[in-house]
Amino acid sequence: MENRHQTALPRSVGLIAAGLLPALAALGQTPITSVLTTDVDTSNPASRGPLIGFSNAPVPGTSTYNVAYNGIETRVSSFVAGGDVYVPDIGNLGVAYVRRNTATPSPLTFLNQNQSTAWNQVVSGDPNTSAHTVQGQYLNTMDALFTSRNIRSGTENLFINQGDANNTSSNVERVDYVFDSSFLADSLTGFSVFERGRGADSPFNGSNGGFKIAAILSVDAFNVPTAFGSTVLHITDNSYNNLNNGIGSPSFSYDVFSGNPDLDELSNVAIGPQGLAGVVIKATDLVSDGTPIIGYAIFGEDVSGTGVDLVDWDNAAFYPQNSPLSNDMDMVAAGAVRYTTTEVPEASTTAAMVAVGAMVGGAMLRRRMARK
Repeated sequence: MENRHQTALPRSVGLIAAGLLPALAALGQTPITSVLTTDVDTSNPASRGPLIGFSNAPVPGTSTYNVAYNGIETRVSSFVAGGDVYVPDIGNLGVAYVRRNTATPSPLTFLNQNQSTAWNQVVSGDPNTSAHTVQGQYLNTMDALFTSRNIRSGTENLFINQGDANNTSSNVERVDYVFDSSFLADSLTGFSVFERGRGADSPFNGSNGGFKIAAILSVDAFNVPTAFGSTVLHITDNSYNNLNNGIGSPSFSYDVFSGNPDLDELSNVAIGPQGLAGVVIKATDLVSDGTPIIGYAIFGEDVSGTGVDLVDWDNAAFYPQNSPLSNDMDMVAAGAVRYTTTEVPEASTTAAMVAVGAMVGGAMLRRRMARK
């Protein structure tokens, strides 16, 4: 069964149309201002418990909880960015691959190099009590999580190598999104990245995490990238739509689960309420028009280098192995999806085009009359 619902920000859309909130396409990213979603029942619910609440619990480390995963994924049906409507190309979906540096050189202090960390939105019940329900499936690998397309789930502190008090860092160097087949880059194709949190100028809790992104030009037989584009875009904290509550209206509370291999520990309560925010990056912001690409990769903000420098994620010269908590990103599990748009002009743009057309037409008519 599918339930469709719209989450929108009329104020931000109006500001963009009025020219007061500039779309950032020229800088390589455009904030996403509204999203249409579809709830998909995967018929894969799960019950977990008792789980130990290791932080924010009434008695940290001793309080236990029972959590039900409802098996429903909230997937993006379309979104609006810069006045254009983007829809997913479901004929060329891909797979997400999480790349970790699992070595333990000094000063690496990460507590568990291979653990999985996931957050899920709380949809019913009080998260401070012993039983509540969260949105999505129970997925205990990072690859499965990011391939799932559930924007009501994601990961905590993605690009952090160092351990934190709650052991919620994910120790990931790179996330590769590889599609079923390569395609030619054009300005109508884009990739979305969603993040949980709010910008500094928002009245809501949290903040958005920045990242870097590059196109994947080729992969080997195991879908490991062998070549990247020469352009690496830096998407900063302020690149998202930071007005009101982003696209996450209403804001929500969520649970954080971690473990290896089972997600048994829980940091619940009132982390939140927080909303979601997102940006779209056009394929031609990463490579030249007509360049064959097969996917894209997301890195932490402290990753350096371009092209061949990015191939080996174990190379500490380009992938720092002691990324601090300030490098965190709570990325949403939006799946390996590319989006296309017809670039429908906004109302203000259309009106301007009509006005220009009328002036040109009037001038041509006057010239014809003058010749008579």
